[in-house]
Amino acid sequence: MDELKKCPFCGGEAEAVYRYNRYKRVWFTFVRCTICNACGHSYATDEEPDADSPIWDKAEGAWNMRSAE
Repeated sequence: MDELKKCPFCGGEAEAVYRYNRYKRVWFTFVRCTICNACGHSYATDEEPDADSPIWDKAEGAWNMRSAE
């Protein structure tokens, strides 16, 4: 995964997050701001994402393309 850009809203650091939804039985992967909790697009996968999973690139790309302008 490449470097995440800072939050376009508050300038805070971003972090990649993945969560399991036990009702839907899928993993959701997204990027969010550690300060204001702004989130990028969420991507779902059936398998727990690992460091080499292409879903991280999708979540990162969605976050880095965002703009507050």
